[in-house]
Amino acid sequence: MPASMTSELALVPEASPNPAGRLRHEASELGVCLGDAQIARLLEYAELVRRYNDKFNLVSRRDMYRFLTRHVVDSLSLAPRLRPPEVLDIGSGAGLPGLPLAVARADLEFVLLERGARKARFLERAVRTLELPNVRISAQDAREAEGLGGFATIVARAVTSAPGLWVLAEPLLAPGGAVLLMSSTRANPVADGTLMPGVMLERQWVRLPGIEPPHEILTMQREATG
Repeated sequence: MPASMTSELALVPEASPNPAGRLRHEASELGVCLGDAQIARLLEYAELVRRYNDKFNLVSRRDMYRFLTRHVVDSLSLAPRLRPPEVLDIGSGAGLPGLPLAVARADLEFVLLERGARKARFLERAVRTLELPNVRISAQDAREAEGLGGFATIVARAVTSAPGLWVLAEPLLAPGGAVLLMSSTRANPVADGTLMPGVMLERQWVRLPGIEPPHEILTMQREATG
């Protein structure tokens, strides 16, 4: 890792004194084993977000002080749940959760869907810098997405409610595929029955080190017919 990157990361409290060790440990707590090259890429990604955050309005500035745990490690909690061969990240924004997942799961292909032109440009830059051949960017709105479909896994991180995400994702979902929604709220998004009939649901809470409340992962699939 370049010395400049190490010194700049040292300005972030959570990254000092051993960001690589901390990232490796916190990922392993979620059942994700990261090699040295993957750790280096994830730290480089965190540095890219820090460097371009003001220009592209990627994440809240206060979140830069806990970016690895709150954003990178949180995103990695989906890694064991992804289904091959292709994953779609709806509303990727700064690349969350898609870019950390693409680093951790090089065996899968990823499409990051982002309608904002500026953030899409950042994603293109990040993919080039991190040298991720398993990632491509689609700069369009999910409601009007063209040339996309048949994804085994669709992921999203706090972009909309569960019913809203299902409406966006279901047309792009392969038979037998799953939609994974990450949320930090304790509110039950389906208690009012607004999610359409014919959808199977599974809820799971994931605890991250030093982050409260635990984050929810909601898995949605089409109910089997016949």
